[in-house]
Amino acid sequence: MAINVRELRERRRRIEPPPTPRVTQPSARDWRVGGGGGGTVFPVKLEQTGGFQGGPQSRATWKYKVLDAATDELLAENVDPVVPPHNWQRPTAGWMIVATFGLAHREGSDLILDWINESVEQEACSS
Repeated sequence: MAINVRELRERRRRIEPPPTPRVTQPSARDWRVGGGGGGTVFPVKLEQTGGFQGGPQSRATWKYKVLDAATDELLAENVDPVVPPHNWQRPTAGWMIVATFGLAHREGSDLILDWINESVEQEACSS
């Protein structure tokens, strides 16, 4: 009985599942969205440069140094994300945890913070 190599390869191809494609995580450099009227959205790193964490009767006032997440290029200093043209909002009172990253875009030469990972400090209720 003669073995047909071509036929064996065809049978193997039908039996073996195709190789799983390798999935890689995108880097910050790959993560650019948009390009429409509002500009391209890109990730940024934030470093606290001043401000206050807030309190029971007062709003937090954190300010940040803004760096491009892909290149660590300094984009802006002493940025208050709640002052226009930025789009972030804080509660009127309460402690806030300092942000470390966010999303921004440019309108002309202006850098605009759209979202940052600043969050409200919460504690467990006493019973």
